[in-house]
Amino acid sequence: MDSLPTPPPVTTSRPPDSGDGPHAPPEAEITTSALLRELAASWQGERVSIAELIHGFGARGYGLLLFIFALPNMIPNPFPGVSSLLGLPLLLLAWQMARGLPEPYLPRRIAERSLPTAQLRSIAERAAPWIARVERWIRPRPGWVTASGGERMIGWASLVLSVPVLLPGPGTNGPPSWAIGLMAIGFLQRDRLMIYAGLAWGAIAMAIGIGGLYVGWMITVYLATKGWAFLGGLF
Repeated sequence: MDSLPTPPPVTTSRPPDSGDGPHAPPEAEITTSALLRELAASWQGERVSIAELIHGFGARGYGLLLFIFALPNMIPNPFPGVSSLLGLPLLLLAWQMARGLPEPYLPRRIAERSLPTAQLRSIAERAAPWIARVERWIRPRPGWVTASGGERMIGWASLVLSVPVLLPGPGTNGPPSWAIGLMAIGFLQRDRLMIYAGLAWGAIAMAIGIGGLYVGWMITVYLATKGWAFLGGLF
């Protein structure tokens, strides 16, 4: 499996570790919504590849990466194909976070996929007000879930929640993505209560996702049965 090269330095690098572990996020100096607007404004060119997203955000840790790749499913998205394109990288990044890998990497075939910059910038601008509303309830509340051990737990939870995001069906994309997004924001802002809220919503989202898949399966079986009966009546 080819891996991505080491990400180059970014303009807003992380400060020295606070002592909570090798991947513990810094104390929040900038809100996630403000950071999202800043990053969206920095994208150049007509298209942005998955590799460029990893390179641009990787120095800020897995928390921001999970948030960015869950983002298209967290809001009404008018751009078809964006959610499915970012779904597999979301699952792979969650798996790497769960394993505690120090550097994110993706297979080259996935990393070279790209999206129009205008679409990504539009998604970021549409999402920022939603995220700002959530941030009204956020403040630094450190705990074990905001340290390195908690990062791996968030990774495992995000890995499970990433599976229904990849599957077609009503309710299988938005609710799990919001759970991942809430946990990622909580980790970035060192708010254990927001992480707990994401975990709780994740349990609800899994129930919604399973229900959506069941409904989709029943509809498929019904249509297949009716179609087979119709064809049988022709002969």
